[in-house]
Amino acid sequence: MIETLKTFFNKLLGLPTDSDSKNNKGMIEFNLGRFESALIYFTEALKTAESLKDIKGKASSLNNIGLVYQGWGKPEQALEYYQKALEIDEELKDIRGKATRLNNIGLVYQGWGKPEQALEYYQKALEIDEELKDIRGKATRLNNIGLVYQGWGKPEQALEYYQKALEIDEELKDIRGKATRLNNIGLVYQDWGKPEQALEYYQKALEIDEEPKEKNGNEAILLRDRRWEIVQDLLKITKEENKAKKTRIMQRANLDWRNFQRYFGFLLEEGLIENCDSNCYELTKRGEELIRRLDHVDEILNRKVAIFEQPTEKVKQDKIF
Repeated sequence: MIETLKTFFNKLLGLPTDSDSKNNKGMIEFNLGRFESALIYFTEALKTAESLKDIKGKASSLNNIGLVYQGWGKPEQALEYYQKALEIDEELKDIRGKATRLNNIGLVYQGWGKPEQALEYYQKALEIDEELKDIRGKATRLNNIGLVYQGWGKPEQALEYYQKALEIDEELKDIRGKATRLNNIGLVYQDWGKPEQALEYYQKALEIDEEPKEKNGNEAILLRDRRWEIVQDLLKITKEENKAKKTRIMQRANLDWRNFQRYFGFLLEEGLIENCDSNCYELTKRGEELIRRLDHVDEILNRKVAIFEQPTEKVKQDKIF
């Protein structure tokens, strides 16, 4: 009874409950890629929430356990826990929580190569976004639907949803979102065998990506270069390991779990790597082609640097630039 009152007053005052604290610790472990440790914390948080009749805390813990299983490449278990969290959202009439859960279920089906089911759940989440007038959520859902159609080999539908998401980005003046959408549209046209349209959208995305260069100088250039280095490293590691687990690739790339998920998710969405069984990943032909192109760019840049570093007739050879 005392613990239940403590939980009630903590929530009333906006303070973390025992369940919240364990979930927070679990999320730290999850972001570091320590799934087993994260699962222990999330399971403890679930037990605490259940003993204190903390229904919202229970939904959060179930969702987080689903995240672990999803990251572990175990879609059946992930769906089981997301569904349980969804049932609580419906019981509590938590509309925003329901949208999050529906989106997560859609992500599981998308990663599992089941586009029809992914679309079903993304569409349900989209309906809630529209009901709540959640414009940013709507843009995310439209983009996710576009990704499903793109991966499904349906370019017209993919373009339709990317364009709708792009319109929202422009309305919100979301520069980063706009660049992402333009790049996605370019990829659709490239896969569709329409290089002129692809180049048009890639150029527009590149112009946005280069805008910070004028404001932040070399920092923006270095940040963009670092992103490509991470992509290149992940592709090469996946190729070298040949059917490697996520945790192995992440450890070799020396990334924390949050950044790893961001870049690895991008590679999966763009069809550069693929799930070869329930737990392992390998490079696709498209990924191998990108490695060749990036290596070629490196070769050209290194050649240019070497030429630049050669002393001219007016400069002594021991001069340091």
